[in-house]
Amino acid sequence: MAPLLKIDEIKARQQAVEDMINFQHETDVVRVRLKPLHDLERMLAKIFMYSAKHKSKAIYFEDVSLIKLKDFRVLLTDFKKIEFALAPLINQRHCFKSPRLRALLSPNDDEEEEPGLFPGDLMLAIESFEQLIIWKKVGGTDKEIPEPKPGFDADFDSNNEKVNLIKKELDSILMDVQ
Repeated sequence: MAPLLKIDEIKARQQAVEDMINFQHETDVVRVRLKPLHDLERMLAKIFMYSAKHKSKAIYFEDVSLIKLKDFRVLLTDFKKIEFALAPLINQRHCFKSPRLRALLSPNDDEEEEPGLFPGDLMLAIESFEQLIIWKKVGGTDKEIPEPKPGFDADFDSNNEKVNLIKKELDSILMDVQ
């Protein structure tokens, strides 16, 4: 974090720190729950940099889209864990003096009070995205590749059907040869 220069911002940060000190147990629980998660800011920057870096050059030996999707999947998994990790502080947010900390822990779709900054529909957005992609294991290995859910992409479905027909033909030829 950059050092703050404005007195109001310094006081707001001090209030937030004071609240976290006053709720030390909840803060410690949150810290323990967040520790195994990846650095979300770094993950977001990495995913963004894939698209910016690889737009201008040819890629021969890596599938950038697959790497981006795998990283994005890890990011979504961590996002799903955030609400649980922050739950002890979210439950105490009404007791905080710091308006900034209250806003960070309050959902932005909260009808009871002033909307906060925490995305209230985060889980819904993640679940709807996850329902669009099926991760299939490749040839008995631990590697997984993403495929769109059947019915989502008509071109993919028709090409996948053609591949399956060719596989069946090859299997029948193999059975005849044996």
